[in-house]
Amino acid sequence: MNSHASGLGPTGSEQLPGTRAGWRWPVRSIANFGQTTRLDPTLLDTLRHVLLSTSALLWLAAPGPLPRLRAELAALGIHQRRRCVISPRLGWQAYAARAAVATLYVDTLHYNSHTTTVDVLWAGTPAVSTVGGSFTARVGAAVSRAAGIPDTAATSLRQYSMTVQSLTGVA
Repeated sequence: MNSHASGLGPTGSEQLPGTRAGWRWPVRSIANFGQTTRLDPTLLDTLRHVLLSTSALLWLAAPGPLPRLRAELAALGIHQRRRCVISPRLGWQAYAARAAVATLYVDTLHYNSHTTTVDVLWAGTPAVSTVGGSFTARVGAAVSRAAGIPDTAATSLRQYSMTVQSLTGVA
């Protein structure tokens, strides 16, 4: 068990929606619940094609430098009010329920998510990561491989983009 999650989990009696409809969520969402400071222009541009080719929403978790992020999204033609949702941070139970509702988790390129990747995979949501040159850029791919889904560990930006497109229904 991950040390960050030790003793945590859905233990309360709060009823949380277990479906996209219960959360009033669209059919497809591309999520990143990690630190928004890790969302670089290369990643956002890679996701732009998927977002502009489908009805999928980009689903992010605050906090972070939101004015910079909003400006980058707008420059790419991704208008936040229509194509991007920035959710507040949540308690663990709601966070885990939310992770299960996302269509796909997209990991950042140069500093992969660690605990977050484990959490979304545990919730049953596929996670796409890259195999980078440093330890921090290989964690997400290692976690995906250990979970038995090595095909979501991309070895190039092109493969990353193709995997995201495939898993969100863009051909």
